Amino acid sequence: MILANQMMHDLFVITFICIIVACHGQDRVLRGRTNTLDNTLDGHNKTDTSQERQRVVFIAGPHKTGSSSIQNNIYRWTSRGRKNNFLPNWSWPVPREIGRNFFPANKEHWHGKEFYPFAEAIRGCKFGPRTLPSDFSCQQLIKLYRNEFKKSWNAGSNLLIGTEAFDYVSSKEDPIELDTLLNLMPWNLGNDNIKGSNDDITVILKYRSPRSSHLISWWHQCCMKDMSFHQYLSKKMKIDHGAGRVIDSLHLVEHFLEKGLKVVLIDLSGVLRRNYDVSNIIVCDVLNVPCSQDKVPEGENKAPMVANSKRGGDMGGVTQEQIDKIEKIIRRRDCSFQSLLTHENLTLLYAEDLLEIMKSCGSDEGISREEMTNEIIQIAAN
Repeated sequence: MILANQMMHDLFVITFICIIVACHGQDRVLRGRTNTLDNTLDGHNKTDTSQERQRVVFIAGPHKTGSSSIQNNIYRWTSRGRKNNFLPNWSWPVPREIGRNFFPANKEHWHGKEFYPFAEAIRGCKFGPRTLPSDFSCQQLIKLYRNEFKKSWNAGSNLLIGTEAFDYVSSKEDPIELDTLLNLMPWNLGNDNIKGSNDDITVILKYRSPRSSHLISWWHQCCMKDMSFHQYLSKKMKIDHGAGRVIDSLHLVEHFLEKGLKVVLIDLSGVLRRNYDVSNIIVCDVLNVPCSQDKVPEGENKAPMVANSKRGGDMGGVTQEQIDKIEKIIRRRDCSFQSLLTHENLTLLYAEDLLEIMKSCGSDEGISREEMTNEIIQIAAN
């Protein structure tokens, strides 16, 4: 019986992989909710691009998956950014009171951080002046954003709300409560005259592999200036809950799916393998803007912005063998979420690596986030 179940599992995953990478299928989209494929013909999605219903799209991270670049690029293409204006019917609904002066360390890319105060406010104002304007209380910030969402929605615009801080939805400590976020959507404000529902929301998340590179990138972000990678693993990671949250992409997917939301998960390795830009992928494959076969919006003559990319640093003697072991541990954590592949509200884009990792799980039911963290720390100690 166990052998039969294993054979069925392998057949299922292999079938998924074969479909994804079939001839002429390299740029296809796997839609879990229908178990069918939506091909892109002549650079245009076959999906219906009519705007019969308004939409809300959360670009929700997690951290260190190109979020700063994506959010700045998407901003400049919206009605507010007004650069090439590929998204004239899409609003980046940030209150005018929020802006450049609140982000002195990020003046070059400050638009990509404009929803950080919102995320921290609905999380209970846990952070300090880096992300929370001191001019406003927590509740005042929430009201400002809520009113801007409502104003843009009532004007007939679709909403784009993007911040990597939404990965706190899956935090074990001081999380963002999804109900709090959803209750701030225009149709949930108690006004029966506002049309819309949570069915109009799409959440965009990213999956980064090799899996160990995601952890290394988080170290670049949080701690590279102060400590080596080995010091981070052996000392800081025990108390830094950020690493477990940030690299646990599939747990984040699970949280949004459990609330009945549609989720699009983009496998970044598949995007990079084709020399595409992930900002363009969001515009072309999710927002349905007319694009070339190379996934470039029609009329775009400027390369997408790249922001907050960090490399190098002192590895502190961490060997490639240790990194390979860390890779296996993080993959074991991913194995906990094999059942997500068939969820009706999940759409996978360019997901060859993700599916290959899931195939390698076999009968392994995975490990918890805490077990993953402890095993990684143990690897650094040996």
